[in-house]
Amino acid sequence: FLLKPLDGRRLAKALSAYKRIITVEEGFIGKGGMDSIVLNLLNEHCPGVSMKALGFRDKYVFERGDRECLHKLYGIDAASIAGLVSSIK
Repeated sequence: FLLKPLDGRRLAKALSAYKRIITVEEGFIGKGGMDSIVLNLLNEHCPGVSMKALGFRDKYVFERGDRECLHKLYGIDAASIAGLVSSIK
């Protein structure tokens, strides 16, 4: 639920073992959430690691549906994430 306190050095060390990172969150991406924290750590400590952030875009939403429907709409449902991961080479 909370992102702080966060041991940034420890997380950066764990992330450095990977070439690509995908973050998934039920929040707006690019607005100071988990994706921003991870991206800042990668830029500072792991410049060779790439990242893809998945989550809600900061825009008006006119679609309606339950949580599962909105996850599918924004590509953060299990099938969409699995498809993204399998497409990465």
